[in-house]
Amino acid sequence: MTLKTGKFVNKAAVTAEGGVREEATHELIVGEVKLKMSIEGPNRRYVNRPGEYTISIVNEGDVGANNVSVSYDVPKDVKVDKISDSGLVRDNKITWMLGMVEAKTKRMVTFRLQASKAGEVTHKAVLTSDEQSELRAASRTVFKGVAGLALSIKDIVDPLDVKQEGSYEIVVRNTGTANANEVQIKAIVPKELRITDQKGPSKSKVQGGTVVFEPITLQPKKEVKFIVYVTAQKPGDVRFRVEMTAKELTSGPVAEEESTTIATP
Repeated sequence: MTLKTGKFVNKAAVTAEGGVREEATHELIVGEVKLKMSIEGPNRRYVNRPGEYTISIVNEGDVGANNVSVSYDVPKDVKVDKISDSGLVRDNKITWMLGMVEAKTKRMVTFRLQASKAGEVTHKAVLTSDEQSELRAASRTVFKGVAGLALSIKDIVDPLDVKQEGSYEIVVRNTGTANANEVQIKAIVPKELRITDQKGPSKSKVQGGTVVFEPITLQPKKEVKFIVYVTAQKPGDVRFRVEMTAKELTSGPVAEEESTTIATP
């Protein structure tokens, strides 16, 4: 049976001999609990960047809600910290025991979340109370990875004698959390050196004094190595220059130089 809410008036009358009549009235107010819950936080976030999230509980009713508890399912590949209101973490779930939520009031609990992988994360919360068996809320956050490219050069032999063979090692690292796309290496060799060979993870060609490697895709936390072999032709203080381009390098190439001394034997 569903009870109606509102103000109800009960009247009672008693009549005795002699026409004596007594009346009495009693007002009864029947209220209800009206709970609402929502999860708020960033819709988009970068991987490994923490975001703040809030679960709001509103009682729009005219009586308090008793023994209110809220639980949040911690998604896979994320970590949570800075949990408010003495929330307890157990079995990949945060639980807040809020007790009474008074009528016409709002309670909020907060936590911080950080994802280690790119993708969409669904946030799910469940509320229970003595008056309401279960109330659910959900929201989503898309976590986006970002590439981070680092370039380094090392000459294996320095100084070089004229007619001596040498080589340059070029290492490209993706320190980010997403693929680096269309990564291309160009090695610009000074005229004092002659190119004799080159190796790398992709095909290459020599254009004058420049070695051009075909573009590659570099996965997160991976590195690749390119080697350019040379023979010294003339003495001098020379610069071996490398330029790296990639789809994510929107401001232009990244360039590094390595100095080498070529001496007369």
